[in-house]
Amino acid sequence: MEIIKERVRASQIIGHENLVELVEGDIIVPDIKPDILSLTKTDGIAFITNKEVQDGKVKLQGMIDIYSIYIADDETNSLRGLSATLNFNETIEMKDCEDGMIPIIKYNLNNIECKVLNGRKITVKCPVEIDLKVIKDSEFEISRDVKDCDDIQILKESMKLNSLIGHNRENISINENVSLPENSESIGEILKCSIDLINKDYKISYNKVLAKAEARVKIIYTAENDANSIETFETIIPFTGFVDINGINENTAFDFCYTLKNYCIKPIYQDMKATGINIEADIEVLAIAHEMKDVVVMQDLYSPDVVLNYNLKSVELNQNLNRQENRVKMDELLSIPELDNAKLLDINARANLTDRKLMDDKIIVDGNIMLDILYCKRDRRTMESKKVEIPFEYSISRDKNVTDTNEVSVEILDLEYELDSSGRLKVKMNLEFNNNTIDRISLNVIDNLEQTSEKLESTASLIIYPVKQGDTLWQIAKRFRTTIENIKVVNELTSDEIIPMQQLVIPKRVYKVALDPLN
Repeated sequence: MEIIKERVRASQIIGHENLVELVEGDIIVPDIKPDILSLTKTDGIAFITNKEVQDGKVKLQGMIDIYSIYIADDETNSLRGLSATLNFNETIEMKDCEDGMIPIIKYNLNNIECKVLNGRKITVKCPVEIDLKVIKDSEFEISRDVKDCDDIQILKESMKLNSLIGHNRENISINENVSLPENSESIGEILKCSIDLINKDYKISYNKVLAKAEARVKIIYTAENDANSIETFETIIPFTGFVDINGINENTAFDFCYTLKNYCIKPIYQDMKATGINIEADIEVLAIAHEMKDVVVMQDLYSPDVVLNYNLKSVELNQNLNRQENRVKMDELLSIPELDNAKLLDINARANLTDRKLMDDKIIVDGNIMLDILYCKRDRRTMESKKVEIPFEYSISRDKNVTDTNEVSVEILDLEYELDSSGRLKVKMNLEFNNNTIDRISLNVIDNLEQTSEKLESTASLIIYPVKQGDTLWQIAKRFRTTIENIKVVNELTSDEIIPMQQLVIPKRVYKVALDPLN
């Protein structure tokens, strides 16, 4: 018997792990620099430089660029900077992973611990928080219907399938020379630098995906002047890159993952003075294209008259059915005594989720914004830092019919700050709350259907059947070799809903006989 089939592709979540990789190492003071009197600030940026999915595991390679600012043990207690690179490797066991699957990684460097030894060495412990998700590109056939099946009862289910179109990666390189603004103090020594990827977006152009974003670069440096004053400089560098994926159109949905793989910032000298910086960076863009597809799946079948033979297997899919994005503006006015008569140098902000309450139709998340404020006094010779916590609570709507996982995350899209005339800190930021609905879908795939020579003949017996917990009309009709429609007509049911202990009249009963009982 001919089964009508449809070939589909699906992006299936194979594994999801959260872990902390503790990277330890040393920062050595070069011979040309003075001893450390005290540490002012130690910070860094983590990179995942390579990722590889193998059978049963995922291998990660990465590095951390560390910047440490210290007060020197010299005649003027000058402010000096140190840097180092720490490499790390991590193997994460995932039993269902296979070569060729797609790794999606988010990572963050959090709360570096450091200790000075003998004034010439700093030992550091850097916890890297890693969120790893592995996705499989699955292609299989689903059974939709049976051709010419007047005497066959078929249970069909309509569902939405997150159908994968394709995915690809593109490496984008930045190499820019940027001059300091006119009348700026020239660079003596770079104390700290950072690069953030902001304003990430995309558009469809000629059946390709144009990924576009901006790199926000900040440096803090001591000026080449008599006072060795502390100065700051910030610039924005736009970048774009085409990601080629076959089969996309204007209605295609995308998931993007931007990864900063490496960067280098160094002074540019002109007439023996550093009046600009050179910025090099390598960025990887992963684009995953998919569409929500309505499919009809044949989940079960039987014949009231003959015995059917067929193969039945179940395919389990963990699918990201919906990504809900909510953007929220947050404006804060903070009174911080330490900032009185101070100059702001830099503020790093990090959003943390601390609690999640799952309601019928919403998710309530609690969290905080941690501000790491770097400032100096008006003489611009000393630097200090201050941490401030801003709590928040936010409510996200959810589909109460989905009983599986809801993954909630929050990201700070942009941050603006300034000190007003009264010394209060104005902070403005946009938060993006992402709610990924992960649902488990079970698809029954029916194959090799054939009708046997064994017939089923009915009797005139009347059956009264008490409905049990979990029963459905389909199960009852299949068990007694009748049809749902017959049961509904005899019992005057207007819907398929039945309740436990309900008495149903079954219109016929069957028993097996051979086609030729004499043989």
